Amino acid sequence: IQVAKGDTLQLINGENTYFEVIYRKNNGREFKLFPRVQDNPNMGVVYSPDIDRRLIADLYTHVRTFPDPESEPTWSETEFASLQMGQTFFVNDYAATFLRMEPTRELEGVELGPDDIAVKAIIEIQGEDENYIAEPLYIIKDRMAAKVPYVVNDLASKIFIESINPEQNSFTFGLNQTQKDWVIIEAVEKPLINILWIGTLLMVVGFVIAIVRRYGEFVKMRDKGME
Repeated sequence: IQVAKGDTLQLINGENTYFEVIYRKNNGREFKLFPRVQDNPNMGVVYSPDIDRRLIADLYTHVRTFPDPESEPTWSETEFASLQMGQTFFVNDYAATFLRMEPTRELEGVELGPDDIAVKAIIEIQGEDENYIAEPLYIIKDRMAAKVPYVVNDLASKIFIESINPEQNSFTFGLNQTQKDWVIIEAVEKPLINILWIGTLLMVVGFVIAIVRRYGEFVKMRDKGME
């Protein structure tokens, strides 16, 4: 790779994983901390805190336990829901609305022939902080049906089109849930910790002043031949 002065580079260190932790207080104050976990082959797993520094106290936040990101999720048994467009249902306890079906020809890694068909469902799910759009696919290629599920990681949910029911003008969806992403953190508040640092700084300053003073006295005595 060739770079010039002033270029911006994106560097990825696979050893470091940062977690975004949002704190909300009753008074409306909100702040974010980014504790780090470093998986070092020589040192093992190293946990580094992030600190919210305040005048009277500091808040240290460590990540202590988190799921293995390489492990496969364990999905629940499939639940089925027969829906018509516009109907509302629940996805992992979140309200969802089956908005519509749309034909599509843009499929990643799949080339459709002239006789092949692909449709996707547009489902809006109302999450706790935002709404999500799920788009599961139903493909008929070479007279064989394929179901491509849509996974909403933030809601730990998976949705797929089980079947199309033209007689009832409805569609059957399969729903699976898994455990949400989780992390165990340790938050430690250290009151008046800044006073300790100020005291330490004052001691260092005093030590430096004492050294300078003693050195000055030594120089005067040496100049007078009294060293």
